Amino acid sequence: MKARLTRFYCRLLTFSYVWLLYALSIGPMFWHWYDSKYLGASGLVAMFYEPLLWSCEIKPIGRALNWYINLWIL
Repeated sequence: MKARLTRFYCRLLTFSYVWLLYALSIGPMFWHWYDSKYLGASGLVAMFYEPLLWSCEIKPIGRALNWYINLWIL
């Protein structure tokens, strides 16, 4: 039972780090995403970051991501 719980926490920690890196990658990629979403560039970038757009519907996550993106675009 203890080994199963340890594996669960390791997977949870790994998933958390991967999601954090994914979320932080939008900062330097914001203008590429903007071009892709609104100006007709390759739709792959917009599709890749679409889950972040959905997660921004959760107010604390949306505020944090907008704050972080503003660090890169201002």
